[in-house]
Amino acid sequence: MLANSTVNNSTNSTSTFVTNSDISAGPPGITIYTQVTYSLVASVAFIGNMLVISFFWLDPKLLKKSYNILILSLAIADVLTAICLVTNPGFVLGDAFPYAENQLLGKISCFFIWSRAFLFQLAIFSVYICLALATERRYAVVKPMKYQFTFNKKNTLLYIASSWMWSLILVSSGFFQVGYVASNPRNRRCMWLVNWAEPSTRKSVTVIQVLLRIGFPCFTMLVLYAHMLFKTRKPGVASAERS
Repeated sequence: MLANSTVNNSTNSTSTFVTNSDISAGPPGITIYTQVTYSLVASVAFIGNMLVISFFWLDPKLLKKSYNILILSLAIADVLTAICLVTNPGFVLGDAFPYAENQLLGKISCFFIWSRAFLFQLAIFSVYICLALATERRYAVVKPMKYQFTFNKKNTLLYIASSWMWSLILVSSGFFQVGYVASNPRNRRCMWLVNWAEPSTRKSVTVIQVLLRIGFPCFTMLVLYAHMLFKTRKPGVASAERS
């Protein structure tokens, strides 16, 4: 009975987590070349977007326009993305990441840092800010009379806050897919759960996430720009930028 129980427990443990042989290999694709590449990309993104932020810092009057507010929020998101790219163990730091010894802090680190939740959240947030920029341009070109009412400062800030919360919701399922095994080596305690849900549920969640994270905003942007291109070919189309 004890032997059967041990075998069952071992089987359940193996089916629940990714195997130790997979984990011991470290993050897939992490080499000195990828680390250097990610470091360069993060450095360029950080420096470039910090220049954008400093530009608005030196001339805050520019933030009276909703378009510039969206550009600033996008620059801030890209700076945070660059920081996450460097500090995440799966991209640059690798095993040099300072893993927490405390079990509670270790679990928090697995859920929020190792799982790349913040990194994906920032990427999704940036996509929806780009969607807002496309919508703003569409109103400025096609519906200039409604531009000032629709894209006032209050509505713009509300959209930015809503996009931030929405992007958090879209990555929330990742928290259920990460486990913590205290008995493993310090840099191998974070593990992906294999059976965090039924197969049909996992497939449904994946499809919904792909559609809402990338599919919907990208398709909408294409439609908006195509509509603008169609409208601008007609004579008499005014622009809100002229007023």
